Amino acid sequence: MMPAYTNSMPVPSTVYIVTAIIVLAILAIFFIFVRKKTGQKQPSRIVFIALFLVIAGILFGEDRLIGYSLIGCGVLLSILDIYRNRRKGNAP
Repeated sequence: MMPAYTNSMPVPSTVYIVTAIIVLAILAIFFIFVRKKTGQKQPSRIVFIALFLVIAGILFGEDRLIGYSLIGCGVLLSILDIYRNRRKGNAP
């Protein structure tokens, strides 16, 4: 009798993670193009990298060291971007 689950098949949670990453990437690309057409101020690339790191940290949360490190890096990049934008706005 053959087992219903073999090691060659991906783990179902892995399929959900890969699907979520693909959907988020498609949404990010879509919003980048929509903002260019409407003329709204586009977020910096640092914001997208920070968002990606936070989402990756959530997805890889099983390994706490990696998950929390990714979330922490994303938060630090977000704070850096806020600081840069405020500094640019206050400059003459």
